[in-house]
Amino acid sequence: MIIDEKVIAEEILTSKRVAKKSDIWIIAKYLRNEINCDVSETLVILSSIMTKINKNFNPIKSAKYLEKVAIKSKGLSLKKVDNIKITSTELEKIASIDNQKLQRLLFVILVYAKTNNCLSETNNNWVNLSINELYKIARVSTRNSKEKGLFLNKLLKTKYISFSAHNTNLNIKCEIVDNKVDKDSITINDIRELGYQYINLSNSSDFVYCENCGVIMKKKNRNDYSTKLCLSCLKELKNENNLNWFHQLDKAYPFSDQ
Repeated sequence: MIIDEKVIAEEILTSKRVAKKSDIWIIAKYLRNEINCDVSETLVILSSIMTKINKNFNPIKSAKYLEKVAIKSKGLSLKKVDNIKITSTELEKIASIDNQKLQRLLFVILVYAKTNNCLSETNNNWVNLSINELYKIARVSTRNSKEKGLFLNKLLKTKYISFSAHNTNLNIKCEIVDNKVDKDSITINDIRELGYQYINLSNSSDFVYCENCGVIMKKKNRNDYSTKLCLSCLKELKNENNLNWFHQLDKAYPFSDQ
């Protein structure tokens, strides 16, 4: 599953996922249409979530924006994208770039552009990831923000991406989107760790999939056959084991009321 907005909203509202600013519309659609919150109830919840996202959030300054979101989200359906297809033409254009870091960046931009196209008919190949998010998802490390800009400038020169004409808009447009699916197209079912997924297309010996959540992860080494769970699932398992241990301890040595 690429994205399920209902699941995202439910996880955020139960504190099982940290929200991003871009999730506000998803949460609003869920509140207004799934559990039938009115505008004022939705505003309260959205303000609370925005405060968690940004400690400097000012509810007074943002009141008009959040009210617009609460009102306009009524009647909007929650979206679900099972998978997307990456065509051989798109893969060939990515591979034509003589730099593996740029290849991974372009692959992430392409996947997000096609995902956004599925979520909105008017998206037209745009990606609204922050620069830091883009590099993190692509698994591309840089020394500083200046180097991030230089990499994107190199990618811009290939004419495979473009930027908004507005200086205040940092969105990226993918210029290699091709919707002619062929027999050599690949299917993307998971939007996590796209940088690793791209490397895995040509070098699968360095990667393994988490047995619990299915996310791709890098092996400690090529002979590593012991890694079964990702760090997130390991942490969750450890917390569950600790909780079970405390329950057993409580049963064995119950506290006396006297």
